[in-house]
Amino acid sequence: MRLNDPLPSRLPGRRVLKFGGAALRDGQAVRRAVSLVRAFGGERPVVVVSAHAGVTAMLEHAVEEAAAGRRAFDPVRIRHRTLLRQLELAPDLLDRHLAELGALLAALARSARIDRARRDAVLSFGERMSARVFAAAARANGLEALPVDTSDLDLVRCEESRSLPEKVPPKLARSLESVPGVAVVTGFVALDGEGKLATLGPNGSDLTATWLGAVLGASEVQLWKRVPGLMSADPALVPTARHLEHLTWDEASELARHGSSVLHPASIEPARRAVARLSIRNLEDEDAPGSLIDADGGEDGPPVRAVAHRTDIALLTIPLSGEGGRARRLSELFGTLTRAGIDPYLGTIDAHEARLLVTENRWLAPALAAEFPRATLTPDLASVTLVGRDLDTDPRADAAVAEAEALGATRWRGDEGQSRVLVASRSLAATLVRTLHERLFAS
Repeated sequence: MRLNDPLPSRLPGRRVLKFGGAALRDGQAVRRAVSLVRAFGGERPVVVVSAHAGVTAMLEHAVEEAAAGRRAFDPVRIRHRTLLRQLELAPDLLDRHLAELGALLAALARSARIDRARRDAVLSFGERMSARVFAAAARANGLEALPVDTSDLDLVRCEESRSLPEKVPPKLARSLESVPGVAVVTGFVALDGEGKLATLGPNGSDLTATWLGAVLGASEVQLWKRVPGLMSADPALVPTARHLEHLTWDEASELARHGSSVLHPASIEPARRAVARLSIRNLEDEDAPGSLIDADGGEDGPPVRAVAHRTDIALLTIPLSGEGGRARRLSELFGTLTRAGIDPYLGTIDAHEARLLVTENRWLAPALAAEFPRATLTPDLASVTLVGRDLDTDPRADAAVAEAEALGATRWRGDEGQSRVLVASRSLAATLVRTLHERLFAS
């Protein structure tokens, strides 16, 4: 099955279309996205939106400035007022949300304290205002549309994985079914275990879209992006990277986990459970092949499908001896990482120590210093990963790994069949990606 083939009649489910910030960057882009919903959404689609391009960064800056006692609210207000003018929408459409945001930032400035809960509450306004702008633009184009906040649907984030739960809140399914036309849902935003607004991390709107697709038993989830689809390497590093037109769920999952910025790492599993297919569509060319992900994965190809990489990781080494024993120390460790919002990317644990590759963030070092003073942290690392199928029996994959080791990379134990992970200094990542891609794909 190709991406633009008609859906089989046995798949009656609704479609979910997700638009990221780049797809909603200005009034013209919003109108374009509305036209894509009309053309590709089918009957009663669900649309998931991110904040407009640049808004999340503005809100991050506003949090930092407010904590320092300075005001940085005006750029956010001006950005949205400009969008409303471009779309010829009512100028007071977002007044209530802008007033609430201003009050929240003022309160943060008075307290001069940043925590994740307050930061997430501020960031949520990007998606909440975007949903209202998109729904109003859709109505102006003759579509029946209603903005829906995921926080009003009792969508609670799993604190352990900072992902979304497998169990469907009854209110959510009923609420989505009750929307008569296009439900325009906020991506990226959920609730935490205490009922406070929380975020799902970069590309979190992808996760929202695939999870809602699973809730609805959707025939298709479409992720509309300003890229041609998944590639055999980052084209910014490898201009000759190949377009991957058809992948299995496992291949896409490994690509996302090991560094493809096109997909949220957790977005594949919800879709795999209950969505017929997931497609990545090109905003710039709606008829382009894109990338299709389903159970079939297309014809058999070479074992190595792609070279993925991440440059945001550090190695955390923690001794497990001490008061309470190994089991207690492990429980304390993962609790600390969860509270600090730190993602354990890969790990090995033996009787004496835990060695974890974790995503670097600003809360990492303070959290460790307070609760694990004997921990050591090696920052500025990268992972470079061969992704494919049956890699444990592929001599070309073995040769590529050996060449990477000769360049200074270290092999990391992982799923040898689907991925071969190498760890190196961040400065070496680009060289490793180019070298491995040349060896594996040049011919």
